[in-house]
Amino acid sequence: MKPIIKHALSLLLSLVMAVSVATAAVPAAEFNGTGSSSAVITVSAEDIETLGPIEAIQNALDTARDNATESDPYTVVIPAGTYGLNTLLRIYDNTTLDMRGVTLVHESDTNIIKVGAKDTNEEGPEGYCYQNIHLIGGVLDGNQGSNTLIKVFHAKNFTMDGVTLCNDLNAHMMEVAGVDGMTIRNCTFRDQILEKGNFGYEALQLDVLYPFHIYEAHAEALSMKNVLIEGCTFDNVPRGIGSHTNILNNPHSGITIRNNSFTNIKSIAIQGMGWSNTNITNNYIDNAPRGITVYSVMYRGNGTYLASDFYKIGHVESDKNISEKYIAPVNSNINICYNELHNIGTLDDIYASYESHGIAVLGTNLTALYPKNTSDSSAGLPVGEYYNDTVNIRDNYIDVRGHGIRVEYGRNVVIKGNELIHTRNTVHASASGYMGMLLRYNSKFTAVNNNTIIKPETDGIQLRSSTASSVSNNYIENTGKYGICSYTCTLGNVNNNDVNTTANQGICLMESTKATAVRNNRVKKTGKHGIYFTANTSAADVSGNTTLSCANNLTYYKSYNLVKAGTNYTKSATLEKFSLEKEGVIMGVGTAFMLVPEVYPVNAFSTFTYKSGNTDIVTVDKYGRIKAVGTGSTTVKVTANTGGSKSYPVTVDNSGTVKIIDTQSIATPAISSLTAVTNGIKLKWSAVSGAKGYRIYRLDGAGWVGLGNVTTTEYTDTNVAFGNTYTYTLRCLDGNHNPISDYNHTGWKIAYGLSTPKITSAVSAANGVVVSWGKVPGAFAYRVYCKNATGWTNLGTVTTTSFTDTKIKSGETRTYTVRCVDNKGVFTSDFDRTGVKGSRPAAPKVNSISSSIDGVLLKWNAISGVYGYRVFKKNSAGSWVRLGTTTANTFTDTTAVSGTTYIYTVRCIDKNDSYISDFNHTGFKITYIAAPIVSNIVVVNNGVTLSWSAVKGASSYRVFYKNASGDWIRLAKVTGTSYTDTAIQQGETRVYTVRCMNAKESYISDFVHDGFTATRYATPDFTLTNEATGVRISWTPDSNIDRYRVYLHNGKSWTALDTVYGDSYLDENVRAGGTYTYTVRGIGANGYPDSFATGHQSPGKKITYQPAVIPTGTDVTEDLIPEETTES
Repeated sequence: MKPIIKHALSLLLSLVMAVSVATAAVPAAEFNGTGSSSAVITVSAEDIETLGPIEAIQNALDTARDNATESDPYTVVIPAGTYGLNTLLRIYDNTTLDMRGVTLVHESDTNIIKVGAKDTNEEGPEGYCYQNIHLIGGVLDGNQGSNTLIKVFHAKNFTMDGVTLCNDLNAHMMEVAGVDGMTIRNCTFRDQILEKGNFGYEALQLDVLYPFHIYEAHAEALSMKNVLIEGCTFDNVPRGIGSHTNILNNPHSGITIRNNSFTNIKSIAIQGMGWSNTNITNNYIDNAPRGITVYSVMYRGNGTYLASDFYKIGHVESDKNISEKYIAPVNSNINICYNELHNIGTLDDIYASYESHGIAVLGTNLTALYPKNTSDSSAGLPVGEYYNDTVNIRDNYIDVRGHGIRVEYGRNVVIKGNELIHTRNTVHASASGYMGMLLRYNSKFTAVNNNTIIKPETDGIQLRSSTASSVSNNYIENTGKYGICSYTCTLGNVNNNDVNTTANQGICLMESTKATAVRNNRVKKTGKHGIYFTANTSAADVSGNTTLSCANNLTYYKSYNLVKAGTNYTKSATLEKFSLEKEGVIMGVGTAFMLVPEVYPVNAFSTFTYKSGNTDIVTVDKYGRIKAVGTGSTTVKVTANTGGSKSYPVTVDNSGTVKIIDTQSIATPAISSLTAVTNGIKLKWSAVSGAKGYRIYRLDGAGWVGLGNVTTTEYTDTNVAFGNTYTYTLRCLDGNHNPISDYNHTGWKIAYGLSTPKITSAVSAANGVVVSWGKVPGAFAYRVYCKNATGWTNLGTVTTTSFTDTKIKSGETRTYTVRCVDNKGVFTSDFDRTGVKGSRPAAPKVNSISSSIDGVLLKWNAISGVYGYRVFKKNSAGSWVRLGTTTANTFTDTTAVSGTTYIYTVRCIDKNDSYISDFNHTGFKITYIAAPIVSNIVVVNNGVTLSWSAVKGASSYRVFYKNASGDWIRLAKVTGTSYTDTAIQQGETRVYTVRCMNAKESYISDFVHDGFTATRYATPDFTLTNEATGVRISWTPDSNIDRYRVYLHNGKSWTALDTVYGDSYLDENVRAGGTYTYTVRGIGANGYPDSFATGHQSPGKKITYQPAVIPTGTDVTEDLIPEETTES
């Protein structure tokens, strides 16, 4: 830490902190303390005399730097003596510094030893780069100088054995950051003076590589990993071991602190922040304001950094891979067990006003995005509840003036077998008084069982706004207020608790607390109610409870209907028998175990005494706490005050664990399947008869590491990486989470990786190529790639089994592959390196658009591999309207109206009628001109007249007839809508057609290719004959003519007399002596039933009617009939 620290930040760290953590990990590699180097450099006394100690020692360290390798490490030995140093020593890779018998005295404000070169925050090594560095023996005397004595950054496999650090002022004694694999063994940290207003609390500080806290080190989001601190002594220091910084979603992990001694501590012995995989076991703490605390993040997130905070300074690319989103903590695995805490809270923390407590595990709930801290640039964390998941606080001894155990925002917490002794009143009480256990703020407790709590200031166990599956078998004595109380909680079983002497209620459920059962509790000597239920509380089973010598016994306040009470007692029964947990216990040296007798009948009030059969193996106190001190086997004798005793078998080994002996035949569980799934490796096994749960282990480095406990028969290890191989085993647990079976010592092995996704199709669709593949069991998501000239390019990530490549161009072919990823985007499978090709058909290009006989005719280039096409026409609103579908590469719009301009486009489709290509968005334009349709053909005297309707958009028309060779021969250009062919001969048949032209006489329409057929039939010849009753007009019928029309000339024009289907007509409307002129015309041929099929004799024939005489007709020579006279 920098020597000058702002006073404001020291005040900030007095705020409450909280942590998010994960599974216990393997400690750093052991170092035997003797060195194993193949080359030894001994610094000579002559060099020290000639060059001075700094230069002489540094020369040796530089030689090691230049020559040592992992396979050929160096040891530098300093001769015994005391040496003053006015600058620091630097030690590098694969080097051991042997300082046994040496004292190095700090004579300036520099460090004494630093690992690695002098770097800057902006530049320097990355990752855990300085490796295999060991310090043995010696004393580093700070001489009251104001700087850290040892600094270790960016390192791996660092060990320190038997080193003493002392006499430092206003600084950490040792500061480490970004180290993977660190062992500190049998070292001493003493006499660290921290004046108020300064900030170097921790004697041994686990830090982060951020410039405010660490200088002369390259900034990088590296956490501490695999730390072992054991057998060390911390005396007269502000804080022993601790962290007050961490990195969001990259916690310090694998922290093991065991078998250490902490005495005369001015603030706290152990204070962790952002720790996971943590084991704090068998430590001895005496005389400290606080004992052990593990936080997640500070108040408002202070002290926790985002990975981008480091990247902005150090620019290390791997920092980008650390998520800055809120991720709910899972399986922090914080284990605080077998520790002894004495005289905690006897002194105030002189640096900040903390509430005293023995052990605390604290989280926090960030309900808002708080701004960055102006002092150290930390915080700015996402909103979320930063709790600690999977916490075990077991078998600790705590003598405290303050809270014994405090948990806030915890999940899956077990508090079991702890002995909390409050021998003296608190130095200063908290606002609500100190508790034996203060458990609150949305915490979830698996068990609060088998604890002994003596003389707390207020409540023995207080739960607030939390859940607890079991609060059972606790012994609570002499409380200042309640024995057990809960506020707004959901409880399972509150059973078999002994509460003896309280100032107020013995067991009290308040403020809508709900319990499954309150059974078999024994409560006596309470100032008020023995067991009390306030308004709106409920319990499904309240029975077997005994209240003795209580001001009130079992009482309900406005909750009677919600509490289902059975048989309860107000008198004590005589003890008939008692039982002890299972058949015995196997303990590791240094562990502890609380032995709790269970009495029968349940209303028997008894006390017990305990005696060890061999105090060299175990000791036991008056409350039944067994402490393992040496290997071997013995018994603990348990005697009831009313008579009767039992001997409890105890075996002590070096396992470091506690195992309950259960002589029931519990089979060793066997893993039946290991499967790679989306978020890790899923283990499954068959249920084992008699097992209440299972503990899963993973082989990690030196041995098996517990991952978690479950009551089901499956478990998913989420802390895995693609391509790595993992080995697992498991063992059965009893109802108190104690192992009761053996385990498979070989384990089951799996290489993590899901099946490689197999692409089933890559087909073109409306907006690109749709790549589809089979579902991979366990896959969370899939990342799709296409191959370019330099390799595979990431197209996107989906959770479905298809992806549409919208970037592919028309006519382009791409090669695709797919790979599984987890919810953090990390690969969880391999991929097909050959890939599968997919093509995007080109948009069809209309290369011909014309006016045809049936409408607008479009033609386009055929697209290879395409099933069909859809044709569109743009409407007046500018939208494309579907016209139709075809499998050919032509289409005719039969709805087109002549003279109208249209815009068309075409798009490819598959057999499912789905689009598989783009289209020309501009379209192809044409003004449609319809082919003229001959609507009438009339044979006139001088030829054949054709008529048609005007075509919109046409300037003129050209008339054609077909010759004998089948060629169309031009007849004429006309601007009207009819034409008379005078060249056709009588009896001749011709085929005609008409075509539109524009003003430039270019054709702008199609034409009727079959044409219109017309025959110029011969003009009928006829005779006139006088008959008795009139004039007979007779002719020879033509079989091609349907009928004939007979006309009479009235002197001005022809008047139709009648239409006849025969061969003559009798005009009876005549008078004798009158002269009449007639003509005849054929109707109904050429396919036009009402049109004239022939011409007529335009002068006609004249006759004078004589009834008595049958005259013969004579020719009329006068041309009286105009050619174009209209019938009337």
